[in-house]
Amino acid sequence: MIDVFTHCRRFFAAAALGAHSNFSPEGGFRQKDFRFLLVLFLNWLEPSTREMDQEIHNTQLSRYLDTLTRHGFALRRMNQKRPLYQITRSGLVELIGQLTEVPVQAPFEQFFFSYYFVRNYSSRLTELVAQKESRLPRSFQIELSAMLDHRELLDQQIKAIQLEIRKLEVRLKETKGAYDLARANQDKGPEEMIRLVELHFPYDLNSTKPMSELMREIPAQLRAYELTEGNLARVQYLWQPQLEHLNGYLRSLMSLKE
Repeated sequence: MIDVFTHCRRFFAAAALGAHSNFSPEGGFRQKDFRFLLVLFLNWLEPSTREMDQEIHNTQLSRYLDTLTRHGFALRRMNQKRPLYQITRSGLVELIGQLTEVPVQAPFEQFFFSYYFVRNYSSRLTELVAQKESRLPRSFQIELSAMLDHRELLDQQIKAIQLEIRKLEVRLKETKGAYDLARANQDKGPEEMIRLVELHFPYDLNSTKPMSELMREIPAQLRAYELTEGNLARVQYLWQPQLEHLNGYLRSLMSLKE
């Protein structure tokens, strides 16, 4: 079963923020209001979230809202035997933080969702936080402004993707180098090929398990293949497509700066 809370963390946060924004003047939002916005946001992100709404059950939504209440991020009151929820100031800040914290390995469309939400609703979110309780301290204002700065959010993601691209380019270069070195020394036998490749192009986990040890665990007839054709296949079918994907993603991110 899919861990919906992990996979949909940003959408849960956005749905709670949206429901609070829509219904706070009326005393709070219902669980059904929260659920509708959650399903709506997931629907926007198809196909990566296709059928995700079918994995979300009312008991999970209730547990999520109970967790917000237990941590002081939401207030709950009963209205005609139905609970109504309002997000507290600390809850607003917590949910905004969850919305804008997008790991680089998250599906790219999740970043675009967070960017869209912040770019379009930062003023409303700031207004909601300012309305709560006492006057917002200056330090709090600065922190909130930083979280809701769509330009900074975009710049951080660009830097993160550029770093991933550089790491992948190095891996491609070194793997191709290992392939060329192994091919050039095929006549010296697998053991010498392994020694040379390990010396000049150690793989990322070499400190955990040296390449020479790893190769001894592979059937003897496959060792030369792994150093030559196996390396070439990893370049062609794993890392080159990933690099092309990241470069395309980077171009999309850069276009948002225009």
